[in-house]
Amino acid sequence: MQLLPKILLTILLLSFLSGCQFIRIDRAAFTPSAPLIYSQKAEFVFTPQGRETFRLKDGPLAQQQQGFVRFCANTYRKTCRNKLPYVRYVGMRGYFDSLEPVKTDGKSYEYYPVILENGEKYFFLSLKNDGGKYGSHSPISALTFNSSFAARPFIEGAEINIVGEYKSFDQRYYLLSNEKVLPSNQLKHIRDISKNYPQRAEIANLLLDTVIEYNEDYESYLIQPILNENSADVRLILGLNHSSSWLRFKVSHLGGSLKTINGFTLRADDQKWRSPVLKFEASGDAKKVHESFEIQANKQEIAMVAALAKSSKATLQLHTAHRSIGRELKSNQKQQLLNMLKLNDLLGIKGS
Repeated sequence: MQLLPKILLTILLLSFLSGCQFIRIDRAAFTPSAPLIYSQKAEFVFTPQGRETFRLKDGPLAQQQQGFVRFCANTYRKTCRNKLPYVRYVGMRGYFDSLEPVKTDGKSYEYYPVILENGEKYFFLSLKNDGGKYGSHSPISALTFNSSFAARPFIEGAEINIVGEYKSFDQRYYLLSNEKVLPSNQLKHIRDISKNYPQRAEIANLLLDTVIEYNEDYESYLIQPILNENSADVRLILGLNHSSSWLRFKVSHLGGSLKTINGFTLRADDQKWRSPVLKFEASGDAKKVHESFEIQANKQEIAMVAALAKSSKATLQLHTAHRSIGRELKSNQKQQLLNMLKLNDLLGIKGS
């Protein structure tokens, strides 16, 4: 009688392992613009024939566990359930069967037909908020384009080159030699700001990691680190026009519900600062709520940020009426703070 439960347990375990190893992947069924080529052994021959090619990126452990997303069987919605196994697909090449999307809402997403090196066909999902086809979170990186492109420095004297360009959502993007993607309007802002300073190359390199907004009415720039989906964040924001500059200090939280935050504590190794009771502004929708406090940066705020940026361990603690939310700042957050401090010095901005 004891044998039957063991057999059933073994069957269940094998079923579970099989489910983990064999994931259903739905493939697209579009007709390619040119017939696919196969060898005499019925093996697919990868022949881009001058089309734009890409490869599936190496990724961190979290992506390896998730697999490659955005390769869809259809264009019904802005998401799809396909997850290509990382080990099987990493480094695999592919090409775009069309330079124009087969479907787009014109403002947030677009679908391109692609063919991979193994002959599989998918609709690749490109997202505007990620920089289009080759954005920072895209699973693919560009290999070749369907037209010749002469590499050139993104600004005069810079070591980083523009190595390619593409169009997405009626916006032109530039691929840089450091594998970053730069929208054309950001490139213009970087060039316009840096040309007024003798350290133009250093300033331009720092501005690559920022988002720059230009206000035509006031002829002014607002410069801040590239926005990340950090649950807790502390940052500096730079303002600049032709005659003056200013600096802002901001603490914020992004979550699934309103926390009603009323203060914060910063720790940089053995240093600590606690704010008085503050009013955080709240905005967002049903899925995401953003709470933030922003103030003009004076010498104290600049000193706090400098300590955070240079510390071995930096933490931000957000206070509510009933509990606190603590987060350790990641290395990229500390680097962003350090970069903004350098821009603060190079652009001649002074705290009050």
